[in-house]
Amino acid sequence: MISQIKPKIAGSTSPYRGFTLIELLIYMVIATSMISAGIMLFKNSGAQRNAIAGEAELYQESFTASHILSQQFAQIGYRQIDKTLAPGRVMPLETKDAAFPEVANEWLTGQVIKGTADSLAFRFQGASRDDLSADETIYDCSGDPVPAGIIREAQLSFQNNQLHCTTAGRTNILVGINDTIDIERVLFELGVDDNGDGAIDRRILTSTSTDTDFINTRQITARLLLASTDQSAGTTQTFRFNNQEETPTDRKLRLETEITVMLRN
Repeated sequence: MISQIKPKIAGSTSPYRGFTLIELLIYMVIATSMISAGIMLFKNSGAQRNAIAGEAELYQESFTASHILSQQFAQIGYRQIDKTLAPGRVMPLETKDAAFPEVANEWLTGQVIKGTADSLAFRFQGASRDDLSADETIYDCSGDPVPAGIIREAQLSFQNNQLHCTTAGRTNILVGINDTIDIERVLFELGVDDNGDGAIDRRILTSTSTDTDFINTRQITARLLLASTDQSAGTTQTFRFNNQEETPTDRKLRLETEITVMLRN
């Protein structure tokens, strides 16, 4: 049987009709809400990705800073021993006074460290093989090995949100090369042994230390406050630095990095 399609007669009622104005407005409201929700979800996911990436960069920079500064601090005051004269000894043969003479208006006899609020200077000697070439166990902050008998001076300084190291007339950026991570603050603290028993009796900032404090220093602590670019966090993030909690007005991510090293000599 062949079906017949009847033409629609004007004025007749059809089961298929368009949207009324009210229905159209309702659909538009629902669609707008769904689009807005999608946009917010996209923005939130983007913010979360930025925060995760920012935190990862902070921890990476923190690890780098800890490694570099620990390496440099471990060399302060170090002198290589002549094992032919003292077999089996692991500490240097010379005393500090003999190894590090006075430098007029700069260093006292035996002094290997000094500093200000945002800088730290130190000196050390290298180590050599039997042929007197550097044995590559002691490096300056330019990455050059230092041979025995050579005294190297280095100065760490906080400049332009970076930690610089100057040695042998050359300056290198140790921490803060990453364009998205800055160093906001630097603090240097000394552990001082007042009675010579090897134990730390006082902790004092380099900004208030005396020459006697520098000579009796047995431990160094450096604290760096690392910060991401602004808008990395969804909201303002409280942080701690030097045991103090602070609430900023921006939306940066921050991380305190602490490096503590006992001096070998």
